[in-house]
Amino acid sequence: MGKHTKRKTAYLPRVAAGAAPLALLFAAPATTVLLAPAEAATLPLDRLPLPLDHQHDGGVTRDLESHDDGRTATSRGSVGLVRHDVYREQLGDTRVVSDVRHTAGADHEDRDSTVTGPLGTARTTDGSAGYRESRTHTTRFGDLVASTGGDHWLRRAETRATAVSADPATGVSSAHEDDQRLVGAGESGRHGIGLPHRTDLLTENGEQLDAGIARSATLDTGPSGEGRFAGDLAGGLDGSRSSGQAIDVGDVAAFGTTSAQHGRGQFSGVLDVAKTGTLSQRLAGFTNGTFEQTHVLGGHVGPLSGTVTTTQSSRLADRAATDAAQPHVDGELGDSISGDLGVDHVVRTRGGTTTSVRGVLPDQPHVSRAQSLSVGVADQPPVTFAPPALTL
Repeated sequence: MGKHTKRKTAYLPRVAAGAAPLALLFAAPATTVLLAPAEAATLPLDRLPLPLDHQHDGGVTRDLESHDDGRTATSRGSVGLVRHDVYREQLGDTRVVSDVRHTAGADHEDRDSTVTGPLGTARTTDGSAGYRESRTHTTRFGDLVASTGGDHWLRRAETRATAVSADPATGVSSAHEDDQRLVGAGESGRHGIGLPHRTDLLTENGEQLDAGIARSATLDTGPSGEGRFAGDLAGGLDGSRSSGQAIDVGDVAAFGTTSAQHGRGQFSGVLDVAKTGTLSQRLAGFTNGTFEQTHVLGGHVGPLSGTVTTTQSSRLADRAATDAAQPHVDGELGDSISGDLGVDHVVRTRGGTTTSVRGVLPDQPHVSRAQSLSVGVADQPPVTFAPPALTL
């Protein structure tokens, strides 16, 4: 990086530390097996004069094992692929580096068990797969550094379990099945410009979407034709996005803003049918949706610093009729604003207001408001003023 060889790592200023973009919270965990597209990294090679320095490495990992103890037979298998390409080119005083990594993989496991007592078998199958692509491009010209990067990923997971049993002595038989499936996709990006005098311009963004569904069913039958069927179905959709921008001037000053939105929808239903002398059935359901967003703005100049945070949230639940209750809809809305302002080791003031609305529709909603204020002087424990919540 020119003559400044100890430039600090890029980061959002401390004002944004409490509102990390949701893309970081929802990023695929390290244990997730990833998959990558087969095509090679794309780089505008026709615009770069040769020779082009290209370094490439990769690898393939495979694993297969099985085990049988007489009652349970288990087999596991996995495969993983990694491809890593680094391109470098010197154009006069400008140096260009492009780093591209593709990772791919999948795993699968089967378990077969023999049930003693009532004769039967049970089988469980787990599997997952996905891919990830990571890119980082850096251009250096003297003390000026520009970088951009991004990640894209997809993942899939599923679990299925079945069990069947029968008792010849009593004539009772049972069958049960569980099935769960999950798919997810996301992307994130980051851009930065490093200027002389330890000044950085930074931006980040990310989006993620996950969806899943689960179902189960049980069928019991008796020797006289009586029986019972019970089944349920549930699913959900979860999405989020985030962004952040900041300017950092070393220890002198920093300003930043972040925003994040998160929404989730869920549903579930239960069907229960029984036949003894007569036929009876029960159907119940539940639908739930939530949304939340947060915005943070702040910064510091020398020892003076301050932040402002706003949060809005909502929840709406629709409950179908059951034997114990009639169908109804209940909801909750919330809005809050808080902030702090102070001088390091001199004084620090924090305050906030939260308004909430709760109720069962169409009944009259319940509205309340809570406020708080705290003041601390010379690094002493702050004194907090929090009057009782006001009911409107």
